[in-house]
Amino acid sequence: MKKKFLKTFFRYPWAIIVATLLLTGFFGFFLKNLALENSLRSFFPQKDTSYDLLTKTEDEFGSMLSIGITLETKSGTTILTPEYIDVVRKITDRTLELPEVEDIDSVTHIDYVCDENGSISATQLIPDTYTGTDEDIFQLKSRLAEWHDMYNRVIVNDDSTGFQMQISLRPKSDETLSLEENQAKLAELTEQAKTADNKTEINAEIAQTKSNIKEIKAQVRKLGTDIMRQQKVLAKVKHIVNEETDGHHLNVKFVGEPVLSEESKQFMISDLLVLIPLVIVVVLLSLYMSFKTVTGMLLPLCTVLLSTIISVGMMGFFG
Repeated sequence: MKKKFLKTFFRYPWAIIVATLLLTGFFGFFLKNLALENSLRSFFPQKDTSYDLLTKTEDEFGSMLSIGITLETKSGTTILTPEYIDVVRKITDRTLELPEVEDIDSVTHIDYVCDENGSISATQLIPDTYTGTDEDIFQLKSRLAEWHDMYNRVIVNDDSTGFQMQISLRPKSDETLSLEENQAKLAELTEQAKTADNKTEINAEIAQTKSNIKEIKAQVRKLGTDIMRQQKVLAKVKHIVNEETDGHHLNVKFVGEPVLSEESKQFMISDLLVLIPLVIVVVLLSLYMSFKTVTGMLLPLCTVLLSTIISVGMMGFFG
């Protein structure tokens, strides 16, 4: 029975070749849906308790996803001058205009709690009248010293030659939040439908919710994942910082989870660009040494190529 099936199957080799190429072309079309995502969060099981606790904590206390920026003078002189403070102020103001940014802590946008007319009052750490005179610098250093644990190594370093800024990002887009809300609603309605007497209204609501989920998923695919959105925000922040620090003799560093994700992505791409051609050369040499013919060298490689396109394309097809 098995021999008969194989004999019949291989009777039409061109049909097998055409079917294989069509299958490869079909799944190869979905390779465009793939993206490299190296965020630490993408490795967490989305339905695990720890991930739920993380999202609930962020809902209550704000985002834990942040981009850190350090600005340090190249000459090692004090950074508490009007020139550098103005650079920080411009970076902060422009960054806050980005819709993906939730909050930012910087020397120009952080509170200073003081006694004003016998009552506690929160004002700006650096007043608008700051001109960088010796008196102004002394007053600023005094304020920084008063709340040493609050400011030191948080927004300014020990020797006052560098500032640090922390940009808090929204961990999820509006589309992702809406998708999660509708998915939770669908699960709730499905449970209600099991015990409800009048299922007509609930079924209609379930159908509407499923339709909403389908539309939102289409929007999410169009706009990209949250990790892709974070990388776009990082690119915008780097552009702003590079523009505002140009010509000011400052060393700039970027830190944070989005930065690590972007760097690891670039490392992975650079490794693949080197390793894949190297592997192909080694495989071709091995095949040629084994079969001593060009056909015997290329056909197995084509098999590997087709199977890779199909298997990876299936990942894009099934999401």
